[in-house]
Amino acid sequence: MYDELMTYMTTTQIEKWIDQLKQLKSQALSPILLDEVLTKTLNQKTSFFELNEELGEKHFPLLFEDTRPVYINELEQETMKVIFNDGRVLYSVEPMLSLLGYTLKKGENGYYIENAARAFRFPLIEPFYVFNERRYEVLSQPIEELGGKYYIEESWLIRLFLVDIQKEEGRINISPSALF
Repeated sequence: MYDELMTYMTTTQIEKWIDQLKQLKSQALSPILLDEVLTKTLNQKTSFFELNEELGEKHFPLLFEDTRPVYINELEQETMKVIFNDGRVLYSVEPMLSLLGYTLKKGENGYYIENAARAFRFPLIEPFYVFNERRYEVLSQPIEELGGKYYIEESWLIRLFLVDIQKEEGRINISPSALF
């Protein structure tokens, strides 16, 4: 974790980070407090320390989060995460697709997402997915696992699960598209 932070931050950010940590010398450090200081240092929301504490031995990369609340069918989703990774926008799969009527499970041959009319299998290793028993080759994986949680890239979410995403200054709205 230390190496990742030192590689990412500029010299000025490292100095700011250390200064802020020195100011906390009388407080008990926690992953949440460290994330608050790191967020302030980098001017981008992150849960780097909190997620790494949850994972224990595994490592969660330094990723940044969209701080806007997410609404699915006009209901605010407090557990919904939107993260930025390598220039892509990723959405938590579990809370969103469950609310849209899908069942989700990890199986022997990948990650399965189904409802009454649509069935997907994402192998997570090989560059393809299966939709209603038909295989489709892809250049990038629609679903990926980060820190034991599954995320879907925004364009795949729109294309495969037929949703509209409206981004406003204070919120992100997700709803089934007219085609659904």
